[in-house]
Amino acid sequence: MKKIFGKISALAKFLLSQYIVRYAISSVIAFLIDYALTLLLNYLFVDVLHIKFGMEIAMLAAWLVSSNVNFNVNRYFVFRDSSPYFWAYMKYYGLAVFTFVFKSYVFIELLTRVCKLDIAIAKPIAETVMFVVTYIVQKLLVFTKKKKPGSPASESDAGAAENEKTTSEIDVQTQETENRYE
Repeated sequence: MKKIFGKISALAKFLLSQYIVRYAISSVIAFLIDYALTLLLNYLFVDVLHIKFGMEIAMLAAWLVSSNVNFNVNRYFVFRDSSPYFWAYMKYYGLAVFTFVFKSYVFIELLTRVCKLDIAIAKPIAETVMFVVTYIVQKLLVFTKKKKPGSPASESDAGAAENEKTTSEIDVQTQETENRYE
């Protein structure tokens, strides 16, 4: 029982950590842009212009806009990354292309064409599934260098150093809690 409590406590601390909250905000912003553009362009391409692959074109165009917004919000707001812009951008788009292809051309196609769900329902389902996967990959592989306290890049974010300290303290407390209940 104590082991389960420790795991639940560690999970709760992770879910309430600053990174996951900022990542959730970033993801919601990108999702709203992507969702609105997908529905608007899908209506235009499929219902108005009757383009054969209109849904796929709509999803690609909406993704190009929303993923660019998402990259910049994640880089500067979520992970506060200071690695060279070009390389972070390349790594992000490697991940983004993979997740876009999987989500759009496998998962959403399956939900809309096989399961006969409307795109307005299928898209949020697919986005929800990909949320956790992309967070972990971005944190581990894409945005790897944190801004150093006192550097010009972090002076605009006065709380960055304090937030990093708080996250480290939470990590230590989480580990201590897990050790106590094992």
